[in-house]
Amino acid sequence: MASLTDDNAVLAQISKLVLFYPAFCIPDDARAGKMIFAKFDPDNIPDIIHCGPMKLGKCYVKDVIGIDPYQEIQDFSGDVLIVHGTQDKIVNIEYSKRAYELYLENKGKKDKRRVVSFFPIDGGRHGFLKRHDRVAIAHLKQFLTVGSP
Repeated sequence: MASLTDDNAVLAQISKLVLFYPAFCIPDDARAGKMIFAKFDPDNIPDIIHCGPMKLGKCYVKDVIGIDPYQEIQDFSGDVLIVHGTQDKIVNIEYSKRAYELYLENKGKKDKRRVVSFFPIDGGRHGFLKRHDRVAIAHLKQFLTVGSP
């Protein structure tokens, strides 16, 4: 399966990456036979999986089962902001912590200074609301205007 990181010309054009509660868990969830609110046998994937308001096709699940999201992100050399709620029940914050560490290690270009920031939002859930949203937006504005916290 091809990915965005397979096209280095496209990847080089992206200077900043903003991730709010990123779902790096999707491949693990698919391998475990669960996608959001749906459960299924990963060895016998149904043609359509009903995930709350969404329908996912068998081909989507088959594709994500084989993905290692950390392998996919390892060569990104631009600035990164990750914001994740500490009470996210859909995507465990540990996925973002691991991504943050990998972005810090960066196997891509090491000759340029880069900003890699991770902000856990205390009490935030998946999909920020009210005060958590304001905190996330403040981090986003700071990141986009000056690049560092």
